[in-house]
Amino acid sequence: MKNWSAADVKLILTDTDTVWEAGKNIEFIGYQNDADLVSRMHRTGGFGLVWSENPLVRDYMKYCVSYKLSTYLAAGIPVIVEPDTPQADTILAKKLGLVANSLDEAVEQVKQ
Repeated sequence: MKNWSAADVKLILTDTDTVWEAGKNIEFIGYQNDADLVSRMHRTGGFGLVWSENPLVRDYMKYCVSYKLSTYLAAGIPVIVEPDTPQADTILAKKLGLVANSLDEAVEQVKQ
């Protein structure tokens, strides 16, 4: 996410790290408890991004992605996942979101 460069698609992070490079289209909203986060996402819309570029986190997410995925789906917003996410086929078949090979591809799909 620190390499986010999409000027026309805002990335909203539940992080408080404001040391990231200024000028990127990123908004930090800080920690949100589940109820507040689901409510916010339901009101504001958008896409839920289930993603990591860290290989160790990607492997870990194969086992725990259902928690984050279900949070986005509970909010009624579509998700964006990588092709190797265990639920990728279901997401496509049920039209619950997008599957992208890269963040750049994800941005292009969101813009469409």
